[in-house]
Amino acid sequence: MVAREAGMLAGIVVLLAALAPVSGANAPGGPKGAVLWVDAASKQAREDGSRAAPFRTIGRALARAAPGAQVRVLGGEYTENVTLGDGITLVGEGARPVLRGTDQNRPTLSMNGKCAVEYVRVTGGGDGIVASLGSDVRIVDCEVVDVHGDGIHFEKHLGGSDPRTAFHIEGCLVTGTRDGIDVEGNQGMVTRSRLIRNSDDGLDYDGDADVAAIDNEIRDNFDDGIEIRMQSRTLARIQGNVISGNGEDGIEIISTPVAGKTANHVTMIGNAVRDNRRYGICGVAQGTEDVKPGLPIERVALKDNRVEGNLKAQVAGLDETVLPASAEMIAQEAALAAPQSATLKPQWVAYLSGEGSAIGRAELQHNIRDGKVVKRKFNLTVKNGPPGSTWDVAVDGVVVGQITLGDGGGMDLSWATKHGSFPSHFPESAGPGSRVALGNALSGRLREGTDHADDALKARWTEIVSVSRAGAELRIPEEAIQRVHYVAYLAGPSGSGKAELYYKITDGRTFKKQFQVTITGGEPGATWNVAVDGVVVGRISLGSGGGVQMEWSTKYGSFPANFPEKAGAGSMIAIGDVLSGKLEVRTGDVIGDARPPARGD
Repeated sequence: MVAREAGMLAGIVVLLAALAPVSGANAPGGPKGAVLWVDAASKQAREDGSRAAPFRTIGRALARAAPGAQVRVLGGEYTENVTLGDGITLVGEGARPVLRGTDQNRPTLSMNGKCAVEYVRVTGGGDGIVASLGSDVRIVDCEVVDVHGDGIHFEKHLGGSDPRTAFHIEGCLVTGTRDGIDVEGNQGMVTRSRLIRNSDDGLDYDGDADVAAIDNEIRDNFDDGIEIRMQSRTLARIQGNVISGNGEDGIEIISTPVAGKTANHVTMIGNAVRDNRRYGICGVAQGTEDVKPGLPIERVALKDNRVEGNLKAQVAGLDETVLPASAEMIAQEAALAAPQSATLKPQWVAYLSGEGSAIGRAELQHNIRDGKVVKRKFNLTVKNGPPGSTWDVAVDGVVVGQITLGDGGGMDLSWATKHGSFPSHFPESAGPGSRVALGNALSGRLREGTDHADDALKARWTEIVSVSRAGAELRIPEEAIQRVHYVAYLAGPSGSGKAELYYKITDGRTFKKQFQVTITGGEPGATWNVAVDGVVVGRISLGSGGGVQMEWSTKYGSFPANFPEKAGAGSMIAIGDVLSGKLEVRTGDVIGDARPPARGD
């Protein structure tokens, strides 16, 4: 009996072994920790994922990838919607690969379990990147551009015992999406990323989210830079961000609908919040999303923030009572301060004046790490100048560039080492006290925020900007605004680039226009005409790194008077005779043939 049972047991063991899934080197997915290669341009008949015989699609590689595998994707365009599974890392190699979604009802890239994506451009499809509930994801050095839904979206956590998604987003660009990043009650960090020109919010906190936003650039989004919708235990830790030029508020905190005691905390340290169209930092009511007398938003700690130039007010709707610092709030501040100790971000501003009504604002920013300047940026804006005037830009007597005012007597530019546009001969010693001059017309000195010598000029600047912005006192209902956004990717023999054209339209009237050109990898110092449908609308000069970023906008009075009124989908953008591309519709509502009405403004 015992021997017979032992024999039967041995037979069962052999049978189970035969039926068990194959693992290791003989598994269909390959060995754990394997590297699988993908190259859309491969001409090999055989595809096994090796460097010599790569897969031609990402989906095929992912189907063979076992947990622990790394899928390395060579530059090229991959037209597919794909899903990363648990234990998989997807990495771009060489030129950044482009993953273009084909189904607008699905995410272009789905992430499930513990997985990561690095150095990939995601475009097309529905949402750009979606992480399923309970996942643990890293999204690093990626671009999410021109998708039909949110840029990065996390499945909503409804509370209770369900696991939240943990995430780390670092060094990413998110633009041309609905919400740039929508965290939906999950937990993680967004750092050193750029959330710009999205059709809703840059960063959207919903539910009981626990998210740190550190060292990001969040600007020119159509609604808020950061929107925080309080619930029972919403934890928002916001530090070192530059939040500017957004269509509504820089940071908007919406009151909780939860009755009774809550444990919400918002901590804001060392942010620059400026030039937003409504409030800089505000607490608002549910439903109306506007400041309501007698509705304090509690447990908000503000420290060392620079809030200026916002249209309606700098800070509004927050409980100004100094609350005792809770242990949790102290821990939040300590956690925020620790990783930033090695980086300093000094910023100096000059208000420029002269004869006549013209006025300007210049801003110099440095990022200093371990005593070394690692990034430099110079912003310059002019209002109410003589239309068409061309002036040299000088810093401490050194001519560093040239500007031409638009038909509204204004202009706005940014030179940055990041874009390769920062002038190589910009004085290294420039800082507090340096003189900024625009020809013989305007001048002023860079000052620190604690220097109040230019307060009267600053007040005049704020007033002019407030009055001149489209619809300064007019609140157009959101449902009455149609937004149109076009993008052209520019290619040619010298460098590469991108052009973007935006319209805001209501009742058939275009009340805001904006055109931006970004060039990288060009010939340093080159000067090129910018033409739209054959009409020269401006001129750009590349910086020492072969790059430039230039913006023309009705907001600043710099939009060219001769810009073709019918420019839109299909319009040709040409940069000299070296770069060109056609505008395509990307986000927002489209009117008729995807071109704006005949008359703007």
